[in-house]
Amino acid sequence: MRRISVIVGLVFALSLLSSCGSEAPHPGNIHVSSEPDGAAIFLDGQDTGHLTPAILEDLEGGDYTVKVAKEGFAYNPDTKEAEVPYGGDVSLDFETGTGAIQVTSTYDGAAIYLDGEDSGLTTPATLSNLDPGTFSVTVSLDHHRSEPTERTVEVVKNQVTPAEFELALTSVVLFEGFSNVECAGCVDMAASIEYLYHDGGYDHDSFIYVKFSGPFPDGFDPFYRSNLDMNNSRAQYYFGTEYVSLPKIVTQGVLPGGSGNLIDTDTMIELIDTGNVVPVDFYLTAQADNESDLAIRDVECDIELVVPHNAADLTGYELQAVLLYTFVTTEEDYNYGGDEYHWIARSIAVASSDLGAFDAGSTTSFNVTLTDPDPEPRGLTPEDRCVVVFVQKSSDKSIIQAGSTLNGSHALTAQSIATPNGGSQ
Repeated sequence: MRRISVIVGLVFALSLLSSCGSEAPHPGNIHVSSEPDGAAIFLDGQDTGHLTPAILEDLEGGDYTVKVAKEGFAYNPDTKEAEVPYGGDVSLDFETGTGAIQVTSTYDGAAIYLDGEDSGLTTPATLSNLDPGTFSVTVSLDHHRSEPTERTVEVVKNQVTPAEFELALTSVVLFEGFSNVECAGCVDMAASIEYLYHDGGYDHDSFIYVKFSGPFPDGFDPFYRSNLDMNNSRAQYYFGTEYVSLPKIVTQGVLPGGSGNLIDTDTMIELIDTGNVVPVDFYLTAQADNESDLAIRDVECDIELVVPHNAADLTGYELQAVLLYTFVTTEEDYNYGGDEYHWIARSIAVASSDLGAFDAGSTTSFNVTLTDPDPEPRGLTPEDRCVVVFVQKSSDKSIIQAGSTLNGSHALTAQSIATPNGGSQ
């Protein structure tokens, strides 16, 4: 009997050992956390669908690769290896020492600049992996101005800081100057314009200048004599006569202060800054492929009136175009003006006499031909030309928007840079 019991006991013991050896091992877990949290978790390259902090459960024992990612942040490192034991837990924590700036604007697609450098991104976008500190953020969208023009942003570790910009269409201010090469104040007016374009920091997206010539104090102005009809008609349009006391300057179709006499640089700046923020619903573009070929007398200009956001009612408004010499010299050295001149009107034409209404999101094309009188008989040597276009109300002569073909190819020569105290016209 004892022998049988021993055998039974051995069989029972063996069965227990066999049972223990076939039992499945307990699964393991990986605890994943990050600073900041909310990072997507990837396991062996696959998105788990979890955000930190989270537990990756029921993992077989073995080696795993865990990666985390969150927009605007760079974890260092962002990938770690984990050896999961059977029935055990592993903890992984990810950290970053950087922050981010989330940049948005009223209208998408504005270029984003960080500390004056192009980020290569457009709104909306997040500037990521930034060291804590203070940054300057600006945005730029063609034909738009931003409010504010710049934001100073304090980047904080592990945080996303917003930088929001309001965008609106820019109203380009048009100055029309009436002067004469022998006019005592004319050179000062022209010098103020040149100063604004250079040291003043303004460009042709802010304001445009057109110079019409007049017969006062004498009729020997070569620009006046080269195109009497155009110069006389523009003076009569504003003043009712071609014989006016010069210089005068018209801003947006209106005489500043009702006088129109010479205004100083500070007043010009005030008029530009005030005019640039006047609400408008459209902008103008112009292209004249043959404008720089000075041998061609007829200049063809294609104009686009773009209404990107809101409908625009331009009933009663005209679309006009002016051909200009951006830089020209004269054979004769005149009393006040010298022999170098800028922004000289050569021809003016109406592209549309009544524009009417335009739907939001529309672009309407126009074409106009401007004829440049031959400059040689008057001793004029032009260097380059451009076309200025503008929208003017027929009833009260007010101008609400301007544009031009001006770009980098129309840069002025070095000798043309002037100051408000004197210089070339």
